[in-house]
Amino acid sequence: MTALRPIRALAVYGMLSLAAAVTLLPFLLSFATAFKSPTQFATSSPLTLPAPWTLENFSAVLGDQGVAEALGTTTLTVIVMTAVQLPLSVFAAYAFALLQFPLRKALFWVYLITMLIPAMVLVMPLYLMLMLAGFAGTFWGLVMPFLLGSPFAIFLLRQHFCQIPREVLDADRVDGAGAFGILFRVVLPLSRPVITALALITVVSQWNAFLWPRVIAGTDWRVLTDATLLYRNSTIPIGPPSWPRPRSPSCRWCCSSCCFNANSLARSLWRRHDAPHRSALKPDAPNY
Repeated sequence: MTALRPIRALAVYGMLSLAAAVTLLPFLLSFATAFKSPTQFATSSPLTLPAPWTLENFSAVLGDQGVAEALGTTTLTVIVMTAVQLPLSVFAAYAFALLQFPLRKALFWVYLITMLIPAMVLVMPLYLMLMLAGFAGTFWGLVMPFLLGSPFAIFLLRQHFCQIPREVLDADRVDGAGAFGILFRVVLPLSRPVITALALITVVSQWNAFLWPRVIAGTDWRVLTDATLLYRNSTIPIGPPSWPRPRSPSCRWCCSSCCFNANSLARSLWRRHDAPHRSALKPDAPNY
């Protein structure tokens, strides 16, 4: 058995390395394409490295007023969502975990069940509610439905708060601390790792948000994932070099913008593939 351990370890690391390579290859290809010059992009294989490396594509993308405004909107959305949603989630999780009030567990499980509802199901009701309230096409329409807390964040924090020893909380309560004193003096200092992880999750999820901003924001408050689709009409080269590949500078710009938001590359490819099917829709049908 001892002799087989190196072989098993080698096999495990080999499989992990292969999976990592398959996962990272599209991002590396997009990253390399973003730094290629127009001449190299038009004449060489997509798998070649940039020679020379150039920032021309990034200058074109950042010089686009729509993309620059979308970058600012996305940054503002992330800041507001993280600064408001995270503290409110902490307060709600603290109440569900350590405070006593009627129907506490029942309310928690009812709130938690909302995680089982697909996001697609909520898009139309939320859109109609905010449109009737006058928030469609505004910044507050982007953030308002998710500003008051996240079921996942509340569940994660509540489970962590329940693991804090009661003796520590009781000792601080004997010293005269109230509910907020215990929260800020005991609970939060002991929860810094989980709160930091939750903040990172919130930032990444809001930065990559696509469906809801696409539906509610309109053109005035376009986010980065939606602005990247401005380049979706370009012809993206697919297949070996022997295949005919019309080239367009928009593909290089799309890869450059995808360096700010990697998920947009997959969405751009999907929209190119799905375009013939969507052409059968009625002209006045909403395109989400």
